[in-house]
Amino acid sequence: AVWDIFTGQLLRKCKDGHTDWVTALAVFEAADPLTPPLIVSGSYDKTIAILDLHTGCLKRKLAVEHTAAITSIVVYVPAVDSYATPLLISGSVDKTLIVWDYESGNVVRKLESHNAGVTALLLYAPNETTVQIVSVSYDKTGIVWDLHTGRLLRRLDGGHQEWISSVALYAPSSDPTHPPLVV
Repeated sequence: AVWDIFTGQLLRKCKDGHTDWVTALAVFEAADPLTPPLIVSGSYDKTIAILDLHTGCLKRKLAVEHTAAITSIVVYVPAVDSYATPLLISGSVDKTLIVWDYESGNVVRKLESHNAGVTALLLYAPNETTVQIVSVSYDKTGIVWDLHTGRLLRRLDGGHQEWISSVALYAPSSDPTHPPLVV
């Protein structure tokens, strides 16, 4: 459903095509001005749906690739002057992240290194050419990945006694090239 935050009015109900709970959401605008803003939803039913934000209508569903519930979704939209397509990144209870090509709906790569389900994702671009994904998990760790290569850059381990449910980034204005992660 989509609500007006100022009035609380329900604007539309979305027809997402999921058969179970929606567990992850992201909204993005493609670089193409003819494409409406889109909602990307992940579900306990292991599927990802892409919906038109203005109409609430299902545009398409991606093939089932995860083997358990999807817990998180982030969207990388490249610079307007780039020929690259947006990428969708999903995290799942199946311990994996999947990077999807938005245009084709195909899997670009599957990232595997967590020992338990992924609970949250964050995108971070330290400069114009580098984009990183931070994933956190029931395994009490965070992992920093290179979005474009899928390479594991570093493991954030030993800071938690219980599983991690969210991740946030703090970039101090005094040194924006080396922000600490807050998890």
